[in-house]
Amino acid sequence: MGFIRQDVSSPPYLLFINIKHSWMYLLAQVYILTTLGLTVIRRFSFKLSNIGFMLNHLGLWILLAGAAFGSGDIERYTMHVEKNNVEWIGADNSGKFHELPIAIYLEDFKVDYYSPQIGIWSESKQKLLKNPSFNLIKPDTVFKWDVYDFEVKQILHNAWFMADTFREAPIPGAVYAAEICIKKDEKPVRRGWISSASSLQQPFSLTIDNDLELIMKPPKAKLYQSDIVVFTKSGIEKSGSVTVNNPFTIDGWKIYQFGFDEKMGKWSTTSVFELVRDPWLPIIYMGFAFLLGGAVFIFINGVGTKKKNND
Repeated sequence: MGFIRQDVSSPPYLLFINIKHSWMYLLAQVYILTTLGLTVIRRFSFKLSNIGFMLNHLGLWILLAGAAFGSGDIERYTMHVEKNNVEWIGADNSGKFHELPIAIYLEDFKVDYYSPQIGIWSESKQKLLKNPSFNLIKPDTVFKWDVYDFEVKQILHNAWFMADTFREAPIPGAVYAAEICIKKDEKPVRRGWISSASSLQQPFSLTIDNDLELIMKPPKAKLYQSDIVVFTKSGIEKSGSVTVNNPFTIDGWKIYQFGFDEKMGKWSTTSVFELVRDPWLPIIYMGFAFLLGGAVFIFINGVGTKKKNND
């Protein structure tokens, strides 16, 4: 599975493309659970010297069994929620919509971006050159590349193109824009604007020579956060924030920040969540706890045995 790209939507008879859903994976799992279980039964004992072995092997059996039996019970949906609206319909992996036992109200959504970067596009190679790549942090900065100097005159964070120039206008559709002066051998060659794109504006580039153009790369999101209120059918109401790698937990569900309307960027009023429920997760955590306890016990017991033998 680590060497061959897996596709869970492919039919199980394509063994090496969908290993987890193939008969050979099932047989291997049954085989290891059987042998591991019989080993635990055969060595079952409450003796102190046997505790480490029991914790390790029993923990591994619980972990594998929980993952195997629980895989069919995992629920996973995506949900698109508009700001100031409540949504309780989610889509599964096949695109089918389901009414879920929890509803999400989106109070607010915000996105923070890294400083935009500029790069150089080669028309002959039809690709963006790997180097250079400059961060546009502040004006009055000079970047050097080859025989060229790029002097940053202005940086606008919410720019609109109006009357042959860019102006600051913090409204939906605004883009990052920068005024750049290109110099060659300390002599000005060209001066103009570059910008990123949005759903309402096209990107601007600046010609360097017959082959090269100075462009602004699409801004990368540093943080996107949703402030939500969650309601459950059991009557629970809970509010909080969801960010990437910081899910929201309620009533056995984990709500992850999955995405947003990238076309609107920072002006997005839509947040996309992934909702996951795995009822076997506590069993898997228990298996990990047994493994950890066994490792600690063997470490301590091994150190004690070594000291005893030295004495």
